[in-house]
Amino acid sequence: MKRVTPADEAVKREEDMQTTMEQDELLKKKIVDQLYADSRVNSAEILVEVRNGRATLAGSIPTYVARGVASDNAWAVSGVQGVDNRLAVLFPETSPPPLDEDLRLTAESALSTNARLDASNLRVSVNEGVVHIKGTVPSYWQARLAEFLVADLKGVRGVENKLAVVPMDSVIDKTLAEAIESSLERSRFISSRNITVRVTNGVVTLTGAVSSERERREASEIASAAFGVVSVHNAIELSPVGIESPTTESDPARKNDHA
Repeated sequence: MKRVTPADEAVKREEDMQTTMEQDELLKKKIVDQLYADSRVNSAEILVEVRNGRATLAGSIPTYVARGVASDNAWAVSGVQGVDNRLAVLFPETSPPPLDEDLRLTAESALSTNARLDASNLRVSVNEGVVHIKGTVPSYWQARLAEFLVADLKGVRGVENKLAVVPMDSVIDKTLAEAIESSLERSRFISSRNITVRVTNGVVTLTGAVSSERERREASEIASAAFGVVSVHNAIELSPVGIESPTTESDPARKNDHA
C-alpha cells in the first residue's frame, strides 16, 4: 500500500477545495437564474454568494413578501444547504410607505376581518414599518396565519410574531406525536420515512433527512396543522443522496421519542 505523505494530503485538500469552489459557483449561477425567472422579484437588485453550499442574499427588495419569495427561490435550487437572507426592504421613492399608525390600523383590519382568525385577543403595534403582533391564539396555524395576513400589506418592512399559542384543550404529547407521524406517512409529497417526531409540552421538533426543500416544508405544514401544537421546530436536514427506505414500526430508529 502506498504511503500517504503530508504533501499528498495537502494536494488532496487543495483538490477538494477547488471542487467545492466550483460547486459553489454552479449553485450561485443556478440561484441567479432561478431569481431571474421569477417575475415577483427584481433579481438585478439581489447579490448572491455561495460558500460550502450555503447561499447569502444581499441587496434590496421592494416588499417584505418579495423578500420571502427570494428565499424560496434560493431554497428551491437542488444542492443548497442553507439560505441567509440579508435583503433589506426599501420602498420606491414614487410609492412612499404609510405612517406607522395608518399601517397599524390596516393590519388590525386585516386580522379582524379574516373568517378563520379570532382577533379579539390580538394586539398590534408598528415601529418604523415593523409590525409586532402580540396576544394569544388557540392553535399554531392561526399564529402563522396572522403573520401571513399582515406580511403583504403596503409599508411592511418586517413582522415580529410574538403570539402565544394556548390550546383550548390539552393533548397528550405521545398522542400528538403519533397523529403527526401518521399524517406524514399519508402525505403523497413526502417520500422519506426517515423523519423523527418529538413533542414536549406541545412543542414539536422534527429531525431526520429528506431529499428536497419541498418535503422539508411539507413536514412543517403537516405538523403545524395538528391540533394541540404550540410551536414547530424543523431541524430536518437536506440530503442530496438517497434517503433510507421506509422502516417498520418496530424499528427503534422509526419510533417516536416523547420527552
